Formats: sequence, structure tokens, C-alpha cells
Amino acid sequence: METTTLTAPARSIDERRPEDYPGADELVRRARALIPLIREHSQESEDLTTFPVALREKFIENDLYRLYVPTRYGGFEETPRNFMRVVMEIARGDMSTGWSFALTANHALQIGSWFPEAAQDMVFGAGDFRAAANYLPTLTAKKVDDGWRIDGTVQYCSGLPHSTYFMGQTVLEGENPDGSPRYGIIIAPRDSWTIDDDWGRTLGLRSTGSNTVRFDGGVIPHELLIEDANMVDYVNPDGSPGWHLTGNPLYAGRHFVIFQMSIASAAVGGAFSALDEFARQMDEKRVSHPPFDLRHDDPDYQRYYGLAYSKLRMARAAILAVADEHLALCKRVAVGEAEYREADDHRISAIAREAMILAWEVTEEYLFRNIGASSIERTERFERQFRDLAQGTTHRFVMLRDALSRNVAQDLLANPALAGELP
Repeated sequence: METTTLTAPARSIDERRPEDYPGADELVRRARALIPLIREHSQESEDLTTFPVALREKFIENDLYRLYVPTRYGGFEETPRNFMRVVMEIARGDMSTGWSFALTANHALQIGSWFPEAAQDMVFGAGDFRAAANYLPTLTAKKVDDGWRIDGTVQYCSGLPHSTYFMGQTVLEGENPDGSPRYGIIIAPRDSWTIDDDWGRTLGLRSTGSNTVRFDGGVIPHELLIEDANMVDYVNPDGSPGWHLTGNPLYAGRHFVIFQMSIASAAVGGAFSALDEFARQMDEKRVSHPPFDLRHDDPDYQRYYGLAYSKLRMARAAILAVADEHLALCKRVAVGEAEYREADDHRISAIAREAMILAWEVTEEYLFRNIGASSIERTERFERQFRDLAQGTTHRFVMLRDALSRNVAQDLLANPALAGELP
């Protein structure tokens, strides 16, 4: 890919942000302040298989869906670091809620990066953007007079019940010169699809609203499909429309890592929630052997808590470091200094994936094994936290750990200098 620079400098981000932008720390504070309310609704969310509308309205009221929306549409163009900080706070209230929030709010970044101005005007112009997504190419798109006719279904679309759009991968008519399928990326308005009532059957993450989306001939405008584009590895050869429109390198990068960081942030927040419950019980429950001291005063329980806290802080720090490195790579692309390669995307995504796995391992080893049987009875807070984290480790991106790790090693061994270029 040839690197390209902006033809004219845009106004600075501080000049472009709306007057009601509260600042990153305030957005994080707002998310943190919602933790008690999110926890209060956690059982209701599981019963509904998605968090209730009352919580969605709180997220809207606190401007949390605006983080990645371009400023030209009233958004904040917030950094990935600060987006992940917000996700971790919401997930500390409830991991499923944090997962669902992250995987509807984060796709504003892809739309703002990939789609041309006319499409962004349609999608962001109404001021109400939330989009579930899935990259599996199980939809078909056929060009018709007034747009594209979409047919098919896609499972596991987290956050679908609260979404105003769906972003997905379609198979187009015809083939590439090499005989491979042609793909397209769509952003489909809510009136073009329906939701199957099929979520809540998994061990955990039951309230993520990861329903199946169904298209039965819904037509979307021509502008809302990018032809010959693959969601997993899409780079516009002319440069991202988003950074041409905004001048913000935020919209100049790749996006595999954005997804991985989002679910990893939800997992780390969920593990901190489990740690909070473990600490609460330390003040109430006693050890199971004489002299039956409070767990709070027991040196072994102090060690479990201290190790879990330290390792979860390490996982959190890793995700935030990945967020910073991702943005640094975006900036190099924007000034024409370097290409942001697929291998770079995989290399830093691997770190976020390991943080996600560490969150599960810490919860299982230090908290689950020592919290006691009564804490994992049905409807207990820790039982739900444990199930959510266990379910998270079955995600396909975690299951791809070995294959993607081999890819990282192959790239580093072929380019030894990269191994020494640490940020």
C-alpha cells in the first residue's frame, strides 16, 4: 500500500470538538458512576438476554455512544485508550453489559474510517448511532435499481437489540479474476432487518443481546455498501475516507485490533467485578479452618486478593499500551511515514488477546477456587461473573490464539529488526 498524506491540515481536535465535550476523564467518571446501577440491573439483563432500555438511556444521557463518532456529527473522536477505559468501567458493573455496549459503540470508528462522506451523512446525521456487527460472510447482496438487496442471516451479533444499524460482510455477485468470491461491507439501517429471538442459551454472556440478524430482501442505499472489501483486512488503497474528512489519524488505521481490544476490555472489567465481589466477601465470610478468622485478616486470602489485583492491573495496562501503539501506527500512516500492515495489526492484537486470557486465568485460579461453593449458586453475583468470563474464552478470536501467534512469529522472524522496535 502506498502511504498518502493529507493535502491540507485540518483544524485541531480541540477546535473541532463540540462545546459539550466533557473531557476523557469526565467520560470515564460518568461510566464509573453507573456501576451501581448496572449491577442493580444485572439479573434483569440476564432475564431479558440484553440490558434494559433504562441503561441504554443512561449511556445516551452520559454521551457514551459518542466516543468514536466524528466531531462533524457531534461526536468526540476520542482515543482508543479512553474508549477502552470507559468499556472497562461499564464491564466492571457487568461484563455482559460492557461487552454489548463496546460492540455497538466501537463500530462508529469503522464507519467513520471506511465509508465515504455521503454514507456518513446518512448514518451519523440522525445523531442516533449504535451498530452490532459480524464479519462472517453469510449474507448476499444483489444490486437493484434503488440500492442493494440483502438476504441471509448472521448469528452472534452482540448488542443487536439496541442497534440502529448492522454492519456486516456480504457476498457479491460474480467472482474475482482468480475465481475467489467477491465481498462487500454493508452498514444496514434498522428498517432493513429483523431480530431472531434466539439468545440466552449459552453458559455465559447471556445478556449481551447476541441475537441473529435476519435479512429478507431488505434494500439499502447504494452508498451503504463498499464493494470488493473484506472487514477483517480492509485498507482503502486511496487512504481512509475518514482521515481525509477529519484530518484525525484515529480514522487512518486497521481495525482487527479495535475489536480485540473491545472484548478484552470487557473481560478485564468483568474480572475486576469478580475481584470486587471477592473483596466484599472477605469482609463477611470466615476461613473454613480454626480459628475461623475473617478472610479479610487471613494471610492466604490477602495473598489471593493481592495477586489477583496485581495481575489484573497488568492486563489493564497491556490493553491501554496496545491502544497507544495502535494510534501511533495510525499517525505514521497519516503522515506518509509507514504502512500499517496486517501483520502489525495481528502483532498488537495478540497482546490484547493475552490480556483477555489473563483476566480469565486470574479469576479461575485466585478467585473461583477460593470463594466457596455458596458463591456459585444460581443467581449469585460471582456465579454470573464467572460464567461470563468462561464464555468469553470460547470466543473465536481466543480460539485462534495458536494460529495467529504463529503468524506473529513468522513476521518477526522474517523481519528481525521489528522485534527490537518496542514502543
